[in-house]
Formats: sequence, structure tokens, C-alpha cells
Amino acid sequence: MGQKEGDLCYYTEVLGQFRFTDEGLKELRPYFAKAGININAIKTKENYLMARQAASPWFMEHMRQLAEEGSKNTLEDQALISIFSGDPQKTEALFAKLEKRNKLGLKLDA
Repeated sequence: MGQKEGDLCYYTEVLGQFRFTDEGLKELRPYFAKAGININAIKTKENYLMARQAASPWFMEHMRQLAEEGSKNTLEDQALISIFSGDPQKTEALFAKLEKRNKLGLKLDA
């Protein structure tokens, strides 16, 4: 059996073989696809690290999509999505609402 590493996205076997977990495939396939990388072609940890580097320009977009998929439309979720979207004005406005809510102990709608 392999060693689970990091966030359980992949295993490394004793002989250096590398494979993704089901969760790793689900999470990383669309991320690598944005960079034109076929996740099935990644056979070693070195391949994986090179793929991560090659896909890094799409990281914020990938994180935004993950945040949107898990969003319950709370102020916190909206603030996180705005950070990943690169919208500083919206982020600032949402953080102001969060700060006001937290200071007053109120529940404000977005």
C-alpha cells in the first residue's frame, strides 16, 4: 500500500510509483485540464510537481470555482470568492459588512 501524502490527493508507492486517489482525480483533473495537462499522463511525483507549476497561472480561477461549488452564499463565502476573483472593491465592501456584523453581533444579508 502506498503512502498518502499532503491532502490525500495522491499516493507514492515504495518503488516510487505515483497514483492519484479518487478525490485527487476529482479535484485536480479540471485544474490540470485548464493548462492542457492530461492527469493520466502524470506517473511520478516529479511529473506531478511539474504539472502543478505549469498549471499555476490557473490556480486562483480553480480556487474560485471550488469556493463557488461549496458556497452556502454566506458573507464569508462571498468574501472568499471575491478574493479569488481578484475584485478588490467587492472584497473590501464584503469585509466591511463582515466587520460591522461581527462588531454589532448582527446577522446582515449579503
